[in-house]
Order: sequence, then C-alpha cells, then structure tokens
Amino acid sequence: MKVFIADDSPLFVERLTELLRDVPGVKLAGQAGDVSESVRCIRQMKPDAVILDLQMPGALVSMFSVRFVQIIPASTF
Repeated sequence: MKVFIADDSPLFVERLTELLRDVPGVKLAGQAGDVSESVRCIRQMKPDAVILDLQMPGALVSMFSVRFVQIIPASTF
C-alpha cells in the first residue's frame, strides 16, 4: 500500500516515516508540508492512503473533501 503524508510538522513527518518503514507492505509514496503541494502530489502519485493534518494552514476540510472526492474513483467505495 502506498501512503502519502500531508503535514506541516517536519518532526511528525519524520517520526511517522520511521514508523511506517517497519510496517510490512507499506511504502511511503511521498510527503508534502502545505495544502497546494499536497493536492498536486496526491493527484500525481495516486497513493492508496493519505495521512492528512486537517489543522495544517489552509487545509479547510471542505476544500480537501471536494478535491479528494474528485481524485478517488467511485468504484473504491
């Protein structure tokens, strides 16, 4: 499973990356520290899962919901 981390805390991203490295079958697809880069990378990389900091500056829940619904194929639900 490819996992993408969207968080503006370098320490959190570093620790989470260390934890995910030890999980069998999980590969870090990438990470970004702001909303616009996160959306761009997620669209490009198409990860299986996203760990998202909803309190990241600019990460309004409604904006992310609208953008991610456009990314996720309906057949995944």
